[in-house]
Amino acid sequence: IDLSISPKAEITLESFAAWSEKMNPKDHTHPNHFDISVLIT
Repeated sequence: IDLSISPKAEITLESFAAWSEKMNPKDHTHPNHFDISVLIT
């Protein structure tokens, strides 16, 4: 997994956004496609 958690919130958030985009299929009709991702800390 390319998700990096850092003591600096901005770095963690940028990493999460990039990871989330990689995990989300581009095809909106794909059953695993999602519209939102949530990072809970």
